[in-house]
Amino acid sequence: GWCNYVYRRASKITVIAPGMKTRLIERGVPADKIDVAYNWCDDSLICRTQPDQNLLKQLGFEGKFNIVFAGNMGKAQALEAVIAAASLTQKSCPHVQFVFIGSGIEVDNLKQLSQQNNLKNVLFLPRRPVHEIGTILNLADVLLVHLRRDPLFAITIPSKTQAYLAMGRPILMAVEGDAADLVQKAQAGLTCLPESPEAIAEAAQKLYTMPRQQREQYGYNGRTYYDNQLAFSHAVSRYEQLFQDIASQWKRK
Repeated sequence: GWCNYVYRRASKITVIAPGMKTRLIERGVPADKIDVAYNWCDDSLICRTQPDQNLLKQLGFEGKFNIVFAGNMGKAQALEAVIAAASLTQKSCPHVQFVFIGSGIEVDNLKQLSQQNNLKNVLFLPRRPVHEIGTILNLADVLLVHLRRDPLFAITIPSKTQAYLAMGRPILMAVEGDAADLVQKAQAGLTCLPESPEAIAEAAQKLYTMPRQQREQYGYNGRTYYDNQLAFSHAVSRYEQLFQDIASQWKRK
């Protein structure tokens, strides 16, 4: 009841993903009252310099095709499926390495699963300060986003998506709905079914075996799309226009 009261009283409502607009329309909010305004990323996460070869060796990335997941490792991320995908990939593409960077309540469980399956293609790195993570992500061959299958996650976009697009690295998006649609629209990588080890392994192998030029094009496409559609300056312009439209409506009243 409180939400409906707020929606009725609002001149405009902004949401951060198209699925949220659809959900509000289903709840009776007029479509012309709702604007989609995507989030942007923290500029401190972006690193577009040449990869640091010394750091590549120091972290254990050297000689591997590194698919990197960075961030919280909890129940929502459902990363057991990625560990299972690593087990499948170890047999077919031993040079592919899955790298997990960060912390969370599931880290110990994921490490235990990796050890139990004797996985040599999984690497865990501790959480890094914000000012360091961009440099590390820049070393990735592919950046991975994974969330469990859930109707809520289908209508939202994980915040790391914008950062990964801005980084200019190919993306493997294992999230259903709006996040996958955004990566496809940007032509910034591949999407696959979440919580499906077979689908994740297949996408990883496809990225590994495709021509390097094609992967680099994915990264370039993502960075260009971010700069042209999602950067902070574009969000400011969008909100400025929104405020002007609202002010004009009130003047006419």
